[in-house]
Amino acid sequence: MAALVPRQGPGGVKECPSPARRCLWLGPLTSRQAINDLPALSPAAVEWERGFLQALTAAGFQIEAVSHRAEPLWPRGRLQPGSSPVPADVVCVTHLVGYLNVPLMRARSLSSVYVQAVAESVPVLQPDFLATFNLMPWHLAAARAARSGWGVPWLSFLLDDVSDDPELTYYAKASKVAAGHVVVSAAAAARLQVLLPDAAILHLDGGIDSYREAANTDDCKSRPSVVYCGSHSDEAGMTMLVDAIPLVTTKDVSFVITGNRGFHAGLRALAARDPRVELVGFVPSAKLDAICGTASVFVNPRPPNHSLNVTSFPSKLMRYLAFGKPIASMWTPGLAEEYRPLLVVAEDGSVRSLAAAIEKAIALDAAAREGLARAAKAFMVPGRLWSTQAGRFARFVDAALGTRGRSRLESGAA
Repeated sequence: MAALVPRQGPGGVKECPSPARRCLWLGPLTSRQAINDLPALSPAAVEWERGFLQALTAAGFQIEAVSHRAEPLWPRGRLQPGSSPVPADVVCVTHLVGYLNVPLMRARSLSSVYVQAVAESVPVLQPDFLATFNLMPWHLAAARAARSGWGVPWLSFLLDDVSDDPELTYYAKASKVAAGHVVVSAAAAARLQVLLPDAAILHLDGGIDSYREAANTDDCKSRPSVVYCGSHSDEAGMTMLVDAIPLVTTKDVSFVITGNRGFHAGLRALAARDPRVELVGFVPSAKLDAICGTASVFVNPRPPNHSLNVTSFPSKLMRYLAFGKPIASMWTPGLAEEYRPLLVVAEDGSVRSLAAAIEKAIALDAAAREGLARAAKAFMVPGRLWSTQAGRFARFVDAALGTRGRSRLESGAA
């Protein structure tokens, strides 16, 4: 088994422990620096974790994390991803574990080292609870070990990664001993209340650090720009967007596509033949904010009928809404109804309806755009600030760990 590396906080500084709300967090590596080096590390997951954990720390939580270097299976990825060094930009004290990255052995190897990491961390940290980011086999093994060996309560976060379990039947069975569940998808939260009627469930989709109100002054441009920020995968909607762009009849418009976490042949071919399409690639967060600040319209093409979209939330919406610009969007089950008036929603799940929504968003007049901006700000501040979400989670933790056997589902409202 791999030994843990020395305890390290952001910038290598060991922080003084907080006297209450100690959390042992099992999830992806919270490092922006590691994204370029680790193609299997999801930028969306990193950004969600960073915002949430930083807000919890500011709210008085003491958090230590156990993580690993995410790699594609060998031989595409490294055979033995190491356990050090810890990237300097992690947001909390982090322990990296090494593992054997081979087919049929990776899950068993990761389960073993995560259980060992918990065995080493729990006696020192004495956590009030252990939290897992998605129900990965190694997270489940470690959570069970912490619960059976030390009586540490388990909070299970369900963010996505259940494409083989769209009805959540396996998830509900495997996590039924958890003290509580934090769920990003509105549909998944409702489904879990049926499957786990006595469970404590918090619907918490995401958050922002601040609302970028100054960016709203650039709404009217001679050549509108439609911006997409996110994955190039099918579940994120890249194929749907590629098929929709040629159907957009507006000629004097640019489509700015960021991200490069996967090769999409259709997107490359479209950019080669359509001069309106500009491929920016993966850019740092500050550069992405600058691109968003000059956007005229955002687009969320996530297809409603993809199984993964039942249990996930399009986190790009949080970034979009923070800028108060019109958003042409498909409607997926993960969205709560309160998002509908903030979006220019496609009439159905077709490519043609997405193209029509994009054209409608481009054509909005100044008054309509300002109305959407006001609605977005009223919704996001304070309701979707990470500081607000941290407060909701703190109250949920207090209730979930202090009261058992009572059914409750807390909505996404602040």
